[in-house]
Amino acid sequence: MIIESLVATSLITSLTFGQSTLNHSLSMQALQEDPYPYEFFQKMQVSGKDRTTEFKDSFVRLSEDEKFEDFKDTHVLLIAGLLSDLSILVKNNPLAKWIGLKNKFQDQIEFLTKNQITYDLVNIESEAAPKVNGAIICKSIEESKKQIIIFSHSKGSTDTLTCFVSRPDLLPKVRGWISSHGAFWGTPAAEIFLQNRWLKWPSNHALRWLGGGIESVESLSVYDAIEFNLRNEEMLKNLPNKIPLVSFASYKPDVPGKWDTYFEPYFRDWLEEGGLQNDGLVPWKSQIFPGSHYVLIEGMDHFWGLDENNDLQKSGLGGKLMAGLFIMLREEIRDFQKAH
Repeated sequence: MIIESLVATSLITSLTFGQSTLNHSLSMQALQEDPYPYEFFQKMQVSGKDRTTEFKDSFVRLSEDEKFEDFKDTHVLLIAGLLSDLSILVKNNPLAKWIGLKNKFQDQIEFLTKNQITYDLVNIESEAAPKVNGAIICKSIEESKKQIIIFSHSKGSTDTLTCFVSRPDLLPKVRGWISSHGAFWGTPAAEIFLQNRWLKWPSNHALRWLGGGIESVESLSVYDAIEFNLRNEEMLKNLPNKIPLVSFASYKPDVPGKWDTYFEPYFRDWLEEGGLQNDGLVPWKSQIFPGSHYVLIEGMDHFWGLDENNDLQKSGLGGKLMAGLFIMLREEIRDFQKAH
Protein backbone atom coordinates (compact mmCIF):
# COMPACT_ATOMS: atom_id res chain seq x y z
CA MET A 1 0.00 0.00 0.00
CA ILE A 2 2.90 2.37 0.73
CA ILE A 3 4.39 1.74 -2.72
CA GLU A 4 1.00 2.14 -4.38
CA SER A 5 0.44 5.38 -2.50
CA LEU A 6 3.78 6.73 -3.71
CA VAL A 7 3.00 5.73 -7.29
CA ALA A 8 -0.45 7.28 -7.04
CA THR A 9 1.07 10.49 -5.72
CA SER A 10 3.52 10.47 -8.62
CA LEU A 11 0.65 10.04 -11.06
CA ILE A 12 -1.33 12.89 -9.52
CA THR A 13 1.77 15.07 -9.70
CA SER A 14 2.37 14.24 -13.36
CA LEU A 15 -1.25 14.86 -14.27
CA THR A 16 -1.59 18.05 -12.25
CA PHE A 17 1.78 19.74 -12.49
CA GLY A 18 3.17 17.89 -15.49
CA GLN A 19 0.73 19.78 -17.62
CA SER A 20 2.97 22.81 -17.20
CA THR A 21 5.30 21.14 -19.72
CA LEU A 22 2.52 21.40 -22.29
CA ASN A 23 1.37 24.51 -24.05
CA HIS A 24 -1.43 25.84 -26.18
CA SER A 25 0.42 25.17 -29.43
CA LEU A 26 0.55 21.44 -28.69
CA SER A 27 -3.24 21.22 -28.49
CA MET A 28 -3.63 23.15 -31.72
CA GLN A 29 -1.02 20.92 -33.37
CA ALA A 30 -2.95 17.81 -32.28
CA LEU A 31 -6.16 19.29 -33.66
CA GLN A 32 -4.53 20.15 -36.98
CA GLU A 33 -2.84 16.75 -37.33
CA ASP A 34 -5.96 14.76 -36.51
CA PRO A 35 -9.17 16.81 -36.61
CA TYR A 36 -11.46 13.78 -36.94
CA PRO A 37 -12.25 13.24 -33.22
CA TYR A 38 -13.39 16.86 -32.99
CA GLU A 39 -15.31 16.76 -36.26
CA PHE A 40 -17.01 13.54 -35.19
CA PHE A 41 -18.64 15.22 -32.18
CA GLN A 42 -19.34 18.48 -33.99
CA LYS A 43 -21.44 16.57 -36.53
CA MET A 44 -23.02 14.14 -34.06
CA GLN A 45 -26.78 14.21 -33.61
CA VAL A 46 -27.76 13.01 -30.14
CA SER A 47 -30.39 10.28 -30.14
CA GLY A 48 -32.59 9.83 -27.08
CA LYS A 49 -35.18 11.73 -25.09
CA ASP A 50 -34.13 14.88 -23.26
CA ARG A 51 -35.68 14.75 -19.78
CA THR A 52 -33.73 17.71 -18.37
CA THR A 53 -36.77 19.96 -17.88
CA GLU A 54 -38.73 17.27 -16.02
CA PHE A 55 -35.67 16.45 -13.94
CA LYS A 56 -35.17 20.07 -12.91
CA ASP A 57 -38.87 20.45 -12.05
CA SER A 58 -38.85 17.36 -9.83
CA PHE A 59 -35.52 18.41 -8.31
CA VAL A 60 -37.01 21.74 -7.19
CA ARG A 61 -40.02 19.99 -5.64
CA LEU A 62 -37.96 17.22 -4.04
CA SER A 63 -38.65 16.84 -0.33
CA GLU A 64 -36.19 15.75 2.34
CA ASP A 65 -38.84 13.20 3.34
CA GLU A 66 -38.98 11.55 -0.10
CA LYS A 67 -39.19 7.78 0.36
CA PHE A 68 -37.42 5.17 -1.73
CA GLU A 69 -39.02 2.04 -0.31
CA ASP A 70 -39.45 0.59 -3.80
CA PHE A 71 -35.66 0.29 -4.13
CA LYS A 72 -35.08 -1.65 -0.90
CA ASP A 73 -35.48 -4.96 -2.68
CA THR A 74 -32.70 -4.09 -5.12
CA HIS A 75 -28.92 -4.29 -4.96
CA VAL A 76 -27.08 -1.21 -6.22
CA LEU A 77 -23.66 -1.78 -7.79
CA LEU A 78 -21.39 1.27 -7.87
CA ILE A 79 -18.92 1.16 -10.77
CA ALA A 80 -16.11 3.70 -10.50
CA GLY A 81 -14.21 5.41 -13.30
CA LEU A 82 -10.57 5.72 -14.27
CA LEU A 83 -8.19 6.86 -11.50
CA SER A 84 -10.93 6.87 -8.86
CA ASP A 85 -8.73 4.64 -6.68
CA LEU A 86 -6.36 7.56 -6.17
CA SER A 87 -8.76 9.05 -3.65
CA ILE A 88 -8.21 6.04 -1.39
CA LEU A 89 -4.51 5.41 -2.05
CA VAL A 90 -3.53 8.96 -1.16
CA LYS A 91 -6.29 9.60 1.35
CA ASN A 92 -3.97 11.13 3.94
CA ASN A 93 -1.57 12.70 1.48
CA PRO A 94 -1.29 16.52 1.73
CA LEU A 95 -1.12 16.82 -2.07
CA ALA A 96 -4.36 14.89 -2.47
CA LYS A 97 -6.04 17.05 0.16
CA TRP A 98 -4.81 20.21 -1.55
CA ILE A 99 -6.17 18.98 -4.89
CA GLY A 100 -9.44 18.08 -3.17
CA LEU A 101 -9.72 14.32 -3.68
CA LYS A 102 -12.23 12.55 -1.45
CA ASN A 103 -13.55 9.02 -1.05
CA LYS A 104 -15.12 7.84 -4.29
CA PHE A 105 -18.92 7.77 -4.50
CA GLN A 106 -19.26 9.62 -1.19
CA ASP A 107 -22.50 11.38 -2.21
CA GLN A 108 -23.96 8.19 -3.65
CA ILE A 109 -23.10 6.08 -0.62
CA GLU A 110 -24.57 8.64 1.79
CA PHE A 111 -27.83 8.63 -0.19
CA LEU A 112 -28.03 4.82 -0.34
CA THR A 113 -27.18 4.43 3.35
CA LYS A 114 -29.74 7.03 4.40
CA ASN A 115 -32.45 5.18 2.48
CA GLN A 116 -31.32 1.71 3.61
CA ILE A 117 -30.72 0.52 0.07
CA THR A 118 -28.28 -2.38 -0.30
CA TYR A 119 -25.18 -1.45 -2.25
CA ASP A 120 -21.67 -2.60 -3.09
CA LEU A 121 -18.72 -0.74 -4.48
CA VAL A 122 -17.65 -3.29 -7.07
CA ASN A 123 -14.04 -4.28 -6.50
CA ILE A 124 -12.53 -3.43 -9.86
CA GLU A 125 -9.16 -1.91 -10.65
CA SER A 126 -10.34 1.33 -12.17
CA GLU A 127 -7.12 1.51 -14.18
CA ALA A 128 -7.64 -1.93 -15.77
CA ALA A 129 -8.94 -2.63 -19.29
CA PRO A 130 -12.75 -2.81 -19.79
CA LYS A 131 -12.69 -6.53 -20.59
CA VAL A 132 -11.07 -7.23 -17.21
CA ASN A 133 -13.46 -5.04 -15.24
CA GLY A 134 -16.43 -6.13 -17.33
CA ALA A 135 -15.92 -9.72 -16.22
CA ILE A 136 -15.85 -8.63 -12.56
CA ILE A 137 -19.05 -6.62 -12.98
CA CYS A 138 -20.76 -9.58 -14.63
CA LYS A 139 -19.74 -11.81 -11.74
CA SER A 140 -21.17 -9.31 -9.22
CA ILE A 141 -24.49 -9.25 -11.09
CA GLU A 142 -24.59 -13.02 -11.33
CA GLU A 143 -23.82 -13.62 -7.66
CA SER A 144 -26.33 -11.14 -6.24
CA LYS A 145 -29.56 -12.59 -4.87
CA LYS A 146 -31.47 -9.39 -5.75
CA GLN A 147 -32.40 -7.43 -8.83
CA ILE A 148 -29.56 -5.09 -9.78
CA ILE A 149 -29.37 -1.34 -10.25
CA ILE A 150 -26.10 -0.07 -11.63
CA PHE A 151 -24.70 3.40 -11.00
CA SER A 152 -21.57 3.89 -13.08
CA HIS A 153 -19.29 6.86 -13.53
CA SER A 154 -16.99 7.79 -16.43
CA LYS A 155 -14.99 4.77 -17.66
CA GLY A 156 -17.10 2.67 -15.29
CA SER A 157 -19.86 3.03 -17.88
CA THR A 158 -17.54 1.60 -20.55
CA ASP A 159 -16.70 -1.29 -18.23
CA THR A 160 -20.41 -1.88 -17.55
CA LEU A 161 -21.26 -1.84 -21.24
CA THR A 162 -18.48 -4.35 -21.89
CA CYS A 163 -20.12 -6.64 -19.34
CA PHE A 164 -23.51 -6.36 -21.04
CA VAL A 165 -22.03 -7.08 -24.47
CA SER A 166 -20.24 -10.19 -23.22
CA ARG A 167 -23.15 -11.46 -21.09
CA PRO A 168 -26.51 -10.28 -22.51
CA ASP A 169 -28.13 -13.16 -20.62
CA LEU A 170 -27.66 -11.10 -17.43
CA LEU A 171 -29.80 -8.19 -18.62
CA PRO A 172 -33.10 -9.58 -17.23
CA LYS A 173 -31.54 -9.29 -13.77
CA VAL A 174 -30.79 -5.56 -14.24
CA ARG A 175 -33.70 -3.42 -13.07
CA GLY A 176 -32.05 -0.18 -14.17
CA TRP A 177 -28.83 1.63 -15.05
CA ILE A 178 -27.81 5.21 -14.27
CA SER A 179 -24.73 6.21 -16.23
CA SER A 180 -23.07 9.40 -14.97
CA HIS A 181 -20.57 11.17 -17.23
CA GLY A 182 -19.88 8.11 -19.36
CA ALA A 183 -17.73 8.21 -22.48
CA PHE A 184 -19.70 6.00 -24.84
CA TRP A 185 -18.04 7.54 -27.89
CA GLY A 186 -14.71 8.21 -26.18
CA THR A 187 -13.11 11.62 -25.80
CA PRO A 188 -10.50 13.57 -27.80
CA ALA A 189 -8.77 14.09 -24.44
CA ALA A 190 -7.65 10.46 -24.68
CA GLU A 191 -6.08 11.16 -28.07
CA ILE A 192 -4.26 14.19 -26.66
CA PHE A 193 -3.07 12.08 -23.72
CA LEU A 194 -1.95 9.13 -25.85
CA GLN A 195 -0.12 11.29 -28.38
CA ASN A 196 1.86 13.27 -25.80
CA ARG A 197 4.98 11.60 -24.44
CA TRP A 198 5.11 13.94 -21.42
CA LEU A 199 1.87 12.40 -20.19
CA LYS A 200 1.83 8.93 -21.73
CA TRP A 201 5.18 7.49 -20.65
CA PRO A 202 5.15 8.22 -16.88
CA SER A 203 1.43 7.58 -16.60
CA ASN A 204 1.71 4.20 -18.34
CA HIS A 205 4.22 3.03 -15.74
CA ALA A 206 2.16 4.43 -12.86
CA LEU A 207 -1.02 2.79 -14.17
CA ARG A 208 0.74 -0.57 -14.31
CA TRP A 209 1.88 -0.17 -10.72
CA LEU A 210 -1.75 0.52 -9.80
CA GLY A 211 -2.90 -2.75 -11.37
CA GLY A 212 -3.92 -1.54 -14.83
CA GLY A 213 -2.24 -0.08 -17.85
CA ILE A 214 -2.45 2.33 -20.73
CA GLU A 215 -5.18 0.10 -22.24
CA SER A 216 -7.62 1.78 -19.87
CA VAL A 217 -6.92 5.14 -21.50
CA GLU A 218 -6.93 3.61 -24.98
CA SER A 219 -10.47 2.35 -24.35
CA LEU A 220 -11.53 6.01 -24.04
CA SER A 221 -10.10 6.87 -27.45
CA VAL A 222 -12.71 8.05 -29.95
CA TYR A 223 -11.38 5.53 -32.46
CA ASP A 224 -11.58 2.61 -30.01
CA ALA A 225 -15.08 3.61 -28.92
CA ILE A 226 -16.36 3.85 -32.49
CA GLU A 227 -14.87 0.47 -33.35
CA PHE A 228 -16.45 -1.13 -30.25
CA ASN A 229 -19.86 0.41 -30.95
CA LEU A 230 -19.86 -0.62 -34.61
CA ARG A 231 -18.79 -4.16 -33.75
CA ASN A 232 -21.68 -4.46 -31.29
CA GLU A 233 -24.12 -2.21 -33.14
CA GLU A 234 -27.19 -4.45 -33.05
CA MET A 235 -26.89 -5.25 -29.35
CA LEU A 236 -26.31 -1.62 -28.35
CA LYS A 237 -29.17 -0.42 -30.54
CA ASN A 238 -31.56 -2.69 -28.63
CA LEU A 239 -30.17 -2.06 -25.13
CA PRO A 240 -32.61 0.78 -24.21
CA ASN A 241 -35.41 -1.70 -24.99
CA LYS A 242 -33.86 -4.30 -22.68
CA ILE A 243 -33.29 -2.26 -19.50
CA PRO A 244 -34.39 1.14 -18.10
CA LEU A 245 -31.45 3.45 -18.75
CA VAL A 246 -30.76 7.03 -17.65
CA SER A 247 -27.77 9.00 -18.95
CA PHE A 248 -26.61 11.88 -16.75
CA ALA A 249 -24.44 14.37 -18.64
CA SER A 250 -23.01 17.83 -18.07
CA TYR A 251 -20.73 20.49 -19.46
CA LYS A 252 -18.84 23.28 -17.74
CA PRO A 253 -18.07 26.39 -19.81
CA ASP A 254 -14.90 28.32 -19.15
CA VAL A 255 -15.18 31.15 -16.63
CA PRO A 256 -12.42 33.70 -17.30
CA GLY A 257 -10.05 34.13 -14.39
CA LYS A 258 -11.28 31.07 -12.49
CA TRP A 259 -9.74 27.59 -12.30
CA ASP A 260 -12.89 25.60 -11.67
CA THR A 261 -12.13 22.09 -12.89
CA TYR A 262 -9.15 19.71 -13.00
CA PHE A 263 -7.10 20.02 -16.20
CA GLU A 264 -8.88 23.31 -16.98
CA PRO A 265 -6.20 24.97 -19.11
CA TYR A 266 -5.64 21.78 -21.03
CA PHE A 267 -8.24 19.10 -21.67
CA ARG A 268 -11.31 21.24 -20.86
CA ASP A 269 -10.10 24.33 -22.73
CA TRP A 270 -8.60 22.34 -25.60
CA LEU A 271 -11.90 20.57 -26.22
CA GLU A 272 -13.84 23.81 -25.92
CA GLU A 273 -11.52 25.55 -28.39
CA GLY A 274 -12.13 22.62 -30.73
CA GLY A 275 -15.84 23.45 -30.61
CA LEU A 276 -16.83 20.80 -28.07
CA GLN A 277 -18.78 21.63 -24.91
CA ASN A 278 -17.44 19.29 -22.25
CA ASP A 279 -17.32 18.55 -18.53
CA GLY A 280 -13.57 19.03 -18.26
CA LEU A 281 -12.71 15.70 -19.84
CA VAL A 282 -15.54 14.30 -21.99
CA PRO A 283 -17.77 16.03 -24.59
CA TRP A 284 -21.35 15.97 -23.31
CA LYS A 285 -22.58 14.25 -26.46
CA SER A 286 -20.37 11.26 -25.64
CA GLN A 287 -21.92 10.98 -22.17
CA ILE A 288 -25.36 10.07 -23.55
CA PHE A 289 -26.01 6.45 -24.44
CA PRO A 290 -27.71 6.40 -27.86
CA GLY A 291 -31.47 6.08 -27.51
CA SER A 292 -31.56 6.55 -23.74
CA HIS A 293 -33.46 9.15 -21.74
CA TYR A 294 -31.00 11.73 -20.52
CA VAL A 295 -30.40 14.76 -18.31
CA LEU A 296 -27.97 17.50 -19.39
CA ILE A 297 -26.77 19.97 -16.74
CA GLU A 298 -24.73 23.11 -17.38
CA GLY A 299 -22.02 24.12 -14.92
CA MET A 300 -21.15 20.72 -13.44
CA ASP A 301 -17.80 19.08 -14.09
CA HIS A 302 -16.72 15.49 -14.65
CA PHE A 303 -15.56 14.73 -11.15
CA TRP A 304 -18.78 14.57 -9.15
CA GLY A 305 -18.21 12.08 -6.35
CA LEU A 306 -14.43 12.55 -6.22
CA ASP A 307 -13.78 16.26 -5.83
CA GLU A 308 -14.33 18.10 -2.55
CA ASN A 309 -13.72 21.41 -4.31
CA ASN A 310 -16.54 20.76 -6.78
CA ASP A 311 -19.19 23.49 -6.59
CA LEU A 312 -21.87 20.80 -6.27
CA GLN A 313 -20.11 19.27 -3.28
CA LYS A 314 -19.71 22.65 -1.62
CA SER A 315 -23.41 23.33 -2.12
CA GLY A 316 -24.38 20.14 -0.29
CA LEU A 317 -26.66 19.12 -3.15
CA GLY A 318 -24.87 15.89 -4.08
CA GLY A 319 -27.27 13.71 -2.12
CA LYS A 320 -30.29 15.56 -3.46
CA LEU A 321 -28.99 15.05 -6.98
CA MET A 322 -28.81 11.31 -6.34
CA ALA A 323 -32.39 11.38 -5.08
CA GLY A 324 -33.47 13.17 -8.24
CA LEU A 325 -31.77 10.59 -10.44
CA PHE A 326 -33.39 7.72 -8.56
CA ILE A 327 -36.81 9.37 -8.96
CA MET A 328 -36.15 9.63 -12.67
CA LEU A 329 -35.04 5.99 -12.78
CA ARG A 330 -38.22 5.03 -10.91
CA GLU A 331 -40.27 6.66 -13.67
CA GLU A 332 -38.19 4.91 -16.32
CA ILE A 333 -38.77 1.56 -14.64
CA ARG A 334 -42.54 2.14 -14.49
CA ASP A 335 -42.68 3.15 -18.16
CA PHE A 336 -40.51 0.18 -19.09
CA GLN A 337 -42.76 -2.25 -17.22
CA LYS A 338 -45.87 -0.84 -18.90
CA ALA A 339 -44.27 -1.23 -22.33
CA HIS A 340 -43.20 -4.79 -21.64
